[in-house]
Amino acid sequence: LRSAHKQTRDEQVIPLILGGKIDEARNLALGINQDQYLRMRQLAKNLSDDAQAQSTQSATLVTLTFLVLGVAAILISTMFAIFLSRNIALPLKEISTTAERIAAGDLNVSVSNGDRKDEVGNLAQAFSRMAESLRGMAGVAGKIAAGDLQVKVQPQSEKDLLGNAFSSMVETLRRLTTEIAEGVNVLGSS
Repeated sequence: LRSAHKQTRDEQVIPLILGGKIDEARNLALGINQDQYLRMRQLAKNLSDDAQAQSTQSATLVTLTFLVLGVAAILISTMFAIFLSRNIALPLKEISTTAERIAAGDLNVSVSNGDRKDEVGNLAQAFSRMAESLRGMAGVAGKIAAGDLQVKVQPQSEKDLLGNAFSSMVETLRRLTTEIAEGVNVLGSS
């Protein structure tokens, strides 16, 4: 392009200027520059169109990537919510139902912990031990009600209010029974 311009300048424009034909030389020079300008403009338009197509393609790719990542994030969070529901919420609901049954006086309950080693498993084990302890105390109360004062009450700790109360009650009833028996013997002797 540059060499063609130089050749036209040297062979046509300069001889026209030297020949006094300045207007013709100007028109020829502007015509050459006009052709080059139009070619450069077309080249710039082509480059601009290519750049715009590439940016549109990149934007579409980025949009598609964000869409796929968004859908994946929604799926992962849904799966995580289902996982939490199955592994935490359902066992806690079962323990809550068991607690309601115990509160209503039904001690024939069992809590399965599925050999869990987490907090939910610890809670289930604690509820199982509590239900077992209450069943034991209910058995002691049944024997006392049947008149068996030879029953052995073993409180689980110093803080075991129910166990300590049963132990004290059995001792008091034994003492009262002994006193009544002695009083009956005295009356019988009289």
